[in-house]
Amino acid sequence: MFKEKAARKLEVKRPIRVISERAVVSTIPTVCEYDLLFAEYAGDLSKKINEKLGEGWALYFGPISTDRHLYQAITRQKPLSTEV
Repeated sequence: MFKEKAARKLEVKRPIRVISERAVVSTIPTVCEYDLLFAEYAGDLSKKINEKLGEGWALYFGPISTDRHLYQAITRQKPLSTEV
């Protein structure tokens, strides 16, 4: 009886359709920057994050906490500079 129920759950009622999307490839070389923000209190970390978001940064995963600090990784892509 258990096997019959399991087999019924695995039956596909309708075909699954996979739709592919075209990837847009930039012709401008870019570099991905990462930074790690940290603060002792959530309010302080929130202020730092909001400042960076205003500068074009994006959150990279979720926040991490330890017994003393809160951490948030951020990232952004910017054009690769050809200047030396």
